[in-house]
Amino acid sequence: MFVVLPLGYPGVDRRGNDIPSDRHNRAANLSFVDGHVETHRWRWPKANSPVFDPASKPDDLQDLRWLQARLPEP
Repeated sequence: MFVVLPLGYPGVDRRGNDIPSDRHNRAANLSFVDGHVETHRWRWPKANSPVFDPASKPDDLQDLRWLQARLPEP
């Protein structure tokens, strides 16, 4: 499990808690509450990163924005 905060969340919308898995050729399957599943190939490797800190890596930030775009509306 990892946490993704919505875009615009004050002060922390460029970081994540924990790190998503990048096994299987840097890809992951994500399941959603509505029952659909999406496979996504990460643009930036997640292995061996101490923190999911996309603010310092543009490709990692694109991965975070991809996740945030799939969050439900508040």
